[in-house]
Amino acid sequence: PPLPALLPLPPLFLSPGVRARDGDIRAGLVGGEGGAAGLEIVQADALSWLAVPGERYDVAFVDPPYATGLAGQALEALEPRLAAGARVYVEAPAAVEAPSSRWRKLREGAAGAVSFALYEFSGEAGAPARQESTP
Repeated sequence: PPLPALLPLPPLFLSPGVRARDGDIRAGLVGGEGGAAGLEIVQADALSWLAVPGERYDVAFVDPPYATGLAGQALEALEPRLAAGARVYVEAPAAVEAPSSRWRKLREGAAGAVSFALYEFSGEAGAPARQESTP
């Protein structure tokens, strides 16, 4: 059966160099037609896209190209686009620390060469990241 729709669904980002048809991706993600009706596929630089004000999300998956070091930057860029209480799953070749104190790590682990973590964003929805002061 199709997956229940969560509104709004976070967009799926493809690296600009990836060549794939929208329908092929939808079918691959949900195993057939009808299950991804609300899925938006964006073929763009995710950090640039997140810098533009827009909808806030309750769920995000961060899995940048391996060994690029972009996971931490992606978490920081997500802050203004997350609802309070949002859950964010991140994968990277090494553990990724949260960019501010507005994140709480719920789980973490590793599978082979990949580290993963599940965070909860507890900051004010859409607020810019706080600057941490140094003594």
